[in-house]
This record gives sequence, C-alpha cells and structure tokens, in this order.
Amino acid sequence: MATVLRSSRSLVSLPLTSLALLILGCAVGRSDVAWLQSVDDRQPWQLALDLAQKNRRPVMAFVYIRNSQLTDLMDGGTFTNKGVSEASKRFQCVRVEAFRPENRPFIDRYELGGVGEVKIHDENGQMEGRTFPVTVFISPTGEPEHMVYGFAIPQDFALMVNQVLEVVQLREALAKQADDPKSLARLGELYVALQRYEAGRGVLEQALRLDPDGKLGAGPGARLDLAVAVLAAGEYDRATALIAEEIARFPGSEVDCKAHYLLGGALLATADASRQQAERLAAEMDDRGAAQAREAAQLGRRQAEEAWRWFEGAPGKRAPCADTEWSATALGCLADLRLEIAYQAAQEVVRRGDPKAAVKVLRDFAAQADADYADRVKKQPPGQKPLDEPARIIDALLTIGKQLMAAREYGEAVGHWRRFLDRYPTQPKGDPPKVTPDPEASCEAAFLMGECLFRLGKRSEALDLWRKLADAKNRANPCPYTPSAGPAAAAVEDPDGTAKWLEDKTAIEAAFRAGKDLMATGKYDEAATSWRQLLDRFPLTLTGNPPTVTPDAQISCEASFLLGECLFRLGKRDEALAQWQKLAEPDKKKNPCYFAPARGKSAAALQDPEGTLKRLTGK
Repeated sequence: MATVLRSSRSLVSLPLTSLALLILGCAVGRSDVAWLQSVDDRQPWQLALDLAQKNRRPVMAFVYIRNSQLTDLMDGGTFTNKGVSEASKRFQCVRVEAFRPENRPFIDRYELGGVGEVKIHDENGQMEGRTFPVTVFISPTGEPEHMVYGFAIPQDFALMVNQVLEVVQLREALAKQADDPKSLARLGELYVALQRYEAGRGVLEQALRLDPDGKLGAGPGARLDLAVAVLAAGEYDRATALIAEEIARFPGSEVDCKAHYLLGGALLATADASRQQAERLAAEMDDRGAAQAREAAQLGRRQAEEAWRWFEGAPGKRAPCADTEWSATALGCLADLRLEIAYQAAQEVVRRGDPKAAVKVLRDFAAQADADYADRVKKQPPGQKPLDEPARIIDALLTIGKQLMAAREYGEAVGHWRRFLDRYPTQPKGDPPKVTPDPEASCEAAFLMGECLFRLGKRSEALDLWRKLADAKNRANPCPYTPSAGPAAAAVEDPDGTAKWLEDKTAIEAAFRAGKDLMATGKYDEAATSWRQLLDRFPLTLTGNPPTVTPDAQISCEASFLLGECLFRLGKRDEALAQWQKLAEPDKKKNPCYFAPARGKSAAALQDPEGTLKRLTGK
C-alpha cells in the first residue's frame, strides 16, 4: 500500500549512482541546524536530555557515523534546508557519533545498536536494516517519540519535524484531559501520517467511542484515518466498510473525494493480499487454490479500477472532485493500475513459454506505456515535481531482451540491449547527465549483452564489456555492487570456461523444456527418466572426472523437485518423499537448493503428503 496511500514518510531509497549525483550537489558537512554543544563535563546528548526536561522542549538527536554517504546527504542536503532549520528551532538538537565509547549509554538507552551504514536496497528495492544514520525524536520526559532511518528528503523531513512536535504537544495536553475527542482524533491523524498505525488505531478508536457522530470535535476524517490504520493491519473488510460508511454519510463533499481515493487503495490492497496468497498456494502445489486466489486478485484490481474511475466522471460532464488533490492523486493511481493490469496480462504470455509471442506482446505493452507516460508528462501542471517513469517499462524491456535470447535471436538481442543501455545508461551520460533509475537492471542488461556477443563469436567485445562492468575502481560504476559483477569477473578470468558454461546453459534449458513438455502430456515415466538424465549431466554439486556442476542451479533444483512430482504421480511415494527430503534440507551449507523455490515447495509437500497427492491427481 505504500504506493497507493499517501503518507508523510520521509525515508527514501536511492540507487547508488543517484546518491552519488545528489552528494555532488550538496554542500557536504555544512548544516544550518543549531546543534547543541556541551559546556560542562556532560556529553552533549546528556545536556540535551536535561535541558529538554527543564525547558519542556523535545530533543532531535542525529546519530551518525563518519565517512557515510547518507550522513553527508543529511548534513549537506536536509539540515541545510530552510524549512528544516526553522522547524528544528523548537527542539534541543544534538549530534551523536554512533561508535564513540562515551555515546554508548545513549545508543543502549534507545536501542539503536547497529553495525554500520544503513543499506541502500534490499531485493525489493526498499530501505533495509535499522542502522546508522538515524534521527531520533525524544519527548521532554526522555521517551522516544519517533525515529527516521537513513536519508530523508528535506521537504518531507521539515513536515515530519512539525508533525512530531505537534504529537508531543497533543500528548501533553491529553495527559491533562484524556477524554478530548478532537485532540485524540488529531493525534491519531498524525500517527497515521507518520506510519505509526497501531498507535494511531488506538487513539482513533478512543476518539470515535467518545464522539461517534463527529459532533464533539472528532470530525468526519477520523473514520477514514482509522480505515488506513486497520488496512495496514491487514483488516481489509473492516477498512472497506469504514470507507463506504463515510461515502454514504458525506456525498458530494471533500470527505467523499478522499473516501473514494482510499476505497481504491483498500481494494487494491485486498487484491495484493490475494496475489500473495496465490503465490504461496502455487508454491505448495495447490493449483486449484492458487487459481481461485488469482481470480480474487483480478477481481480486486478491477474493483479498485472502478473506484478510481469514479474520478473520471461521465462523458461530457464535469468530473467529481475535479481540481482537488484527491482527484489528481487517484487518477495517477488509476493510470498506474491500468499499466499493472496490462503488464500482468503480458506476463501471462511469457509464462506460456512462447518467446516470440511474448516479445510481440511486451513490445506492444512498452510502446503503449511509453505513450501514456508521455501524455501524463505533457498534461502535468508546471512547477510540479517531474513524474517518474513507470518501473514496469524497464521491467518489460528487460524481459523482451531475455525472451529474444530464449528464442536464440542473439543478433536481434544485441541491438535491443544497445538501445536499452542507451536509454538507461549505467553511468551518467549526456547533457544534462542521464542515468538509469535501476542500476541492477542496467548492469544485468550489460552482462546479457556480453553473453549475446560471446555466443555470436565476438569474444573480445564481450570480454571488454564484462571487464568494464566489473571495474570497481571506476567510482561512477554501480555494477560492482550488483549480482552481475561476479559472473562478469569470472567470465573475464576464464573465457574458455565461459564458452563451456554457455554451451551447458543452452543444453540445460533445452533439457528442461523437454522434461516439462513430457509432463504436460502426462508422460510421467518418460519425464522422470528425462529429469534423471538432466541431473546426471548437470548435478547440483561437483561430481565426476573431470568434475562438472550445473550451469544453472535454479533449473537443476526445479528438475529435482519435478522428478519427485513424477515419482509421486507414478505411485512411487517413498522415492518421491526421499527426493523432496533432500531438497528440504534446513542446513544451507548442505543444501545447494536452500535459496531456490524448490526447497519451499518440497517442504510443503512433505508436510502434507495426502494433500499433495490430492492436489496432483485430483483424487
């Protein structure tokens, strides 16, 4: 829901190259915030806590490490912002260097123990880890009020500082008068804006118990804020009911506009939960349950589309809520949702295993997505932040290149990868400098382009490309920090081994398709033989003389799992369970398939063999 429901969350996750460019534009080390300095034998943080209690002013503590990109960004970009420096004047502001021994009591008191700089990305592109830097907001009584990890956009940070200050003030007021529904509703609204949903839920429910009709100060927005809080807890039906109630109570009002926007978000969250359930059921080999969950996800997306389409209005008539922030945001979400629906439809073609058909559908999708994005940019009011290109465009273009390679159209794939890297360069290029929004995707494209060149006999060109990709000495190069760097470096070190690896990769992909085709036609005995031959030729661990190993562990792991499925279908239950038992080995050092989807599917099959038999045979 982070992409659907707006909030004041100020954490950002930026690609490494974008961070580098941003640092270049910052006055690193300069800060306009008035940081407290110690005037006696107390550490600055202790002085800040003492003064906070004495003067009834909250503390803003910036806990940092030296020689950190994110620390430099906060110092040179966020703390120099006029709005931030103004808002900070109402706090006791102090800097705390994380790893200095004298600051350890502060780190321990607020449970800030970390091991280094906050990570830029996890596998989903989001901020990961609770380490440094971190900005801690502390009440006058010394209790932690709010924390922000990593770098924060200046405008968002200034808003958040003011919100935290109001939270502190409201809590002090409610300590004197706990049954004020207006203050409770406002506190809940702020908690939701700060993404502290559980805390927000508690005070909003209390406000509505005291003022169910909103006549004593809670106001009509309290139920909508509560809907967001319960939605974050996964209570989709209750959230939808709360929103529908407000739509019925306030037709034609601004509350109605906000409610319709949130309704679309709640329905989309429901659809996403169904999608995740479908993935889990598919991993457990419950094809029927997975199909039902996928249908529920599709229904939820259509319902969300209908909710947001309300903002478009009837043809020839003025659209409801026109020129409001809710309309602009909902219409943007509607465009993104339609793009996602089209992308998922294209992915269905990819899953059918026809690369040429997939390339055609994905090209059509990318062309339409480009046109829609250009139209949205053209219609954007002047002065607004430029719209980001939809991430699904780069996803589609990456998949097109892979499908061309699957079809063995390596010459055409090289041209595609060249165009891809011209559009999404791994390093700043052009004037003004252009850089990829997704370094991992662009680095993968560069590696795959090298593979195509190598397969076409252009070995020196391929090795030169891989050498540049793995070059860690070039500080503007993000690729050494992506998964493509290791294979590129290995290819440069052993070109002959690379040639053998590519030959084996082609062979294992062909063998895997052959085994799947046999299973699709019900020839499980022949398929079992095919899987055994594949695993003998491409084992998961080094075997034979000379020693050999699979060029693609994911394929070999999946083949091992499918061998178990064939045996199970053939009534050889003990053999099947033994096969899956090896895949489900919990010790990652002993299990080469520990991180493969086949491990989870095997564990699920072992947990419920009778259910597995029923799902596979329908009996």
